[in-house]
This record gives sequence, C-alpha cells and structure tokens, in this order.
Amino acid sequence: MVAQVPNIGGNGMAFVISPSMDFSRAAPGQYFGLFNISNIGWSINHILAVELDIAQNPEFNDIDGNHVGIDVNSLKSNDSATAANFSDKGRI
Repeated sequence: MVAQVPNIGGNGMAFVISPSMDFSRAAPGQYFGLFNISNIGWSINHILAVELDIAQNPEFNDIDGNHVGIDVNSLKSNDSATAANFSDKGRI
C-alpha cells in the first residue's frame, strides 16, 4: 500500500483470527484495535493477525513503513516482508 499523501493517514489494517469478538479494551491506531499498551504480547490473547502496515513503528520493530507482517499475540511480527506494488503493466 502506498499513501497518496505521504506522512498522513492511518497505520494500515489487519486480518485477524481470535477466539473472542470483544476488543473493547483495545486501542486504535498503531494497535490496530487489537491490543493496548498493557496487554500486548500476552500469550493468553490467542490472536493471529496478518497486518498490512503503512507506518513504521520502532516499538514493534517494524522493518519499514510499507510491509506485511504475521503477528501472534503481539504486533512484533514473527515474520514480515516489504510489500511490493504492481502496476497494470506487470511492473513492480
């Protein structure tokens, strides 16, 4: 994903698998509405997320500001890769 206006916008989005639908204590923004500052990283979260992140957050060890990450119970990705952008002409 590439922001149309650099340095303005959200943090991206995440596809989530969770045993609960209650995210009432989760924080928006860099926490994607999944965690908050006190529960991030807990093994009892039982959350798997694939994040499409368009902001680099040093506290989560993000590799850059345009990546895909696989997250387990945290936003410190277990694995991540820089996202590529393709044009209609098949070029990156």
